[in-house]
Amino acid sequence: MGPGGRTGAAPWADHARDGAPTSCPSWTPRVCPAIRRWLRANVTGEDLVMNAELVCTELATNAVEHGGGAGTVRIDVVEGDGLHVEVDDGEPAAALTIGRSRLGGFRGRGLQIVTAMADWGVVRRAEGKTVWATL
Repeated sequence: MGPGGRTGAAPWADHARDGAPTSCPSWTPRVCPAIRRWLRANVTGEDLVMNAELVCTELATNAVEHGGGAGTVRIDVVEGDGLHVEVDDGEPAAALTIGRSRLGGFRGRGLQIVTAMADWGVVRRAEGKTVWATL
C-alpha cells in the first residue's frame, strides 16, 4: 500500500492466489479506461487527475508499443498532492528516446509530455524494466 493509503493495480492486473498483483492479462483498449476510472475514483484535484491520466496512459502505451508488452501498472497516491506510477515491461534494453519514435515521424512526443508533467526514470532488470513517474 502506498504512503497515502491507496494503491492501484487491482482494476487491471491479474492476481496471484495471495491477492498480489502479478501482471496485466491483456493490453486491449479497455486497460487505459480502467486506469482513468481508478484515478478519478481515488485521486483528488482535477488538475492532478488529468495530468495523471495522461502520464499513466502514456507510460502504459509505451510499454506495449516499445517495451515488449506491459506488465503490472502500479499507482500509489502519495500523502499530500502527489502520485507515483510504475509500469513494468519485458524489454530491459529498449531505449527511451524523448522526441523520437521508431514507429514514425509523427510519433514520439509522449515522453516530452511526461517530462513536462512529472519527474520520471527507469529501473532496468534482467527480465525487463520499470518506468516510473512522480507527479
